[in-house]
Parts: sequence; structure tokens; C-alpha cells
Amino acid sequence: MLKIQAAQTMTRLSNVVDAIENAVESDKNIAVYGDYDADGLFALMIFKDTFREIEYPNVFLYEYSNRTHEIDFNFLNFCLARQINFAIICDTGSNDMEILEKFCAYGIECVVLDHHRTTATYADFPQGMSVQNVQIDLEQYGVNNQMRGAGLAFVTAATFMEKIGHQFDIGYFATYALIAQYADAIPMDTEFGRYLYEAAQGAKTIPPTINYFLDDNFAVTRRFAEYVLAPKINAVFRREQFSLVNGLFLLDSPDVFMLVNQIKELHFSTIKTVEKILDEIQFEDLNGILVANLSPFLTAGYPRNFIVNHKGRIATSLATAYGKPCVCVCDNGKWIEGSFRDIVEAK
Repeated sequence: MLKIQAAQTMTRLSNVVDAIENAVESDKNIAVYGDYDADGLFALMIFKDTFREIEYPNVFLYEYSNRTHEIDFNFLNFCLARQINFAIICDTGSNDMEILEKFCAYGIECVVLDHHRTTATYADFPQGMSVQNVQIDLEQYGVNNQMRGAGLAFVTAATFMEKIGHQFDIGYFATYALIAQYADAIPMDTEFGRYLYEAAQGAKTIPPTINYFLDDNFAVTRRFAEYVLAPKINAVFRREQFSLVNGLFLLDSPDVFMLVNQIKELHFSTIKTVEKILDEIQFEDLNGILVANLSPFLTAGYPRNFIVNHKGRIATSLATAYGKPCVCVCDNGKWIEGSFRDIVEAK
């Protein structure tokens, strides 16, 4: 077993690993789903590379198609069309009992690896489902291991490969988890954070999809994750240009350098568009909280869903610029959405 405290404090780790091992031994068709952000993507990549590492062929990766932080309902149709017996759901799912019940009704066994808050306990999930949620561990058992989705995927995948006796480069897989932790601005002065950093520094190989964004001025560090890689991935998701992330990360497209350049260009254009909005936006200071209405920008010729998907980024920029918490609201015609951001302190 991994000689780190995090592996010992994941209260459902053995159940999850046993379920994956049984699925492989039973030659089941396995589908892997990741949330629509860098953390979910890198969790998915960990399992993609794990199954490739052990040369297990019956794996289907769900391509991104509909930006949501719940389980995309199309994932169920994806599984049914491919006769999936076993699904691994990363970085989401703890608040999606209805769709999880449907998976069970269709005889699809599920593993859920999540860190998001939920009112559920382990007993609330469908019977026979393997779930590991670090927030439930915190609420029920007082265990706080500061993990995110890719961290959970890393410990699970590494423990699984160790259990079946497969030799692998643990630093390679730790690199995914380390960058995801950095991207989510998780405190790294923990036993798990230090372990990930040391393991990643000892990697024999850096995952290619991460290496594509490295240049002579960067290594796999917090700065690279927070200021170089994660913003580009987030730009792709917020702009809903899913073919770019699917092609580069999931489909092993031969047009690697074209996709990388397109992602970089998309990120650059996003920065310029947000800067234009910040120059034009009006806001009020209500008792020390900035309130900005983004609704007027919805019909101003911006890319589809740009305003709705960038509320948080705009709120963060205003909070940082003026040193006050900010909320950005937006009436999209169906409902009023909002994003609140507190002051971002310099690291």
C-alpha cells in the first residue's frame, strides 16, 4: 500500500480499489467520466493512463460536450450505447442521487470519487455503489486530508496498481495530482502535498499533455500550474471549445501542436475579452461589497455563453483590483445567476 497517511485515511479506499480490480478481472467494459475543470480532467487522465499502463483494452473515456459540474445526463446514454458494465466518476457525483439511481437501475456499477460538499452520507448512496468523498469523511469521521478529485484518483489508481503487482512510475501519476492541487489553490504544506511534490520531482517521465505546455522557463511548479496550465484549460472549458480538450487529452490527436497553439490563442483572446469588459463594467459599492450587473453585456456581441461562464473570473478581477469582495450577477433570461469572490491575496 502507498506509505502515505492520505491512503490510510480514505475510509472507503479498499472498497473502491476492490471494485476496480473486480471489474478488470471480470473483463467489464469500463467508462471514465471527469468533471468539467482541470481537476476532473486530470483525474480522468490518471485513469486513462492507468488502464493503458496495465494494457486493459475495454475502456471508454467520456468526451466533454456540455459544460456542467453535475454528472452530464448524456453520460448515461453514452454508457448504455456501449454496453458499459462499470463506470468511474471523478470529481463530481455526490449530489446526483437521481442519475446514480438510474445507473444502478440499468445494472451499471459505479465508483464515485469526489471532494465536493454534500448533505448525503455514505448510507444515502445506492446500495452496492463504491463511493469515496473526502468531505463526507470530514463530516462523519473528522478526517481532513486536503484532497481534490485528481488526488483521490491518484491514490486510488496507485493503490490498485500496487495491489495487482504492476510496476509503474509513481511520479508520472503524481504529477497530474500535484498540478490539480496547485490549480485549486489547495494548501500544500501537508503530508499529502509534500508527498505529491517529492514524487513528481522524481518522475521518470512527465505526462505528455502537461509537457506540451512547459518551456525553458518553467518546471512542474505551483507557478506553472496556477499561471500557465490551469488558466488555459479553464479557458477551453469556459469557452465550451470541447473539441480542443477532447482532441489533445482524450483522443491522442496527431495534431498535437496545432491543438496546443489553439488552446494558447483561446486563452489569450479570453484575457483580452475580460479586460475589455472590465474597462466597460459599472458596479456599486454596497456596504463594502462590490456589486456588478453583467446582464447588459449579454447582447453585446460576445462569444456564446462568455458572460455567463466568466462571472467568477470577472468578480475575482474586480475584488483583486479594488481590495473588496465582489458579486457579479447576470440575468440570462431564464434565471438570475451570480458569482461571489472574496479578496485574492498575493502568494
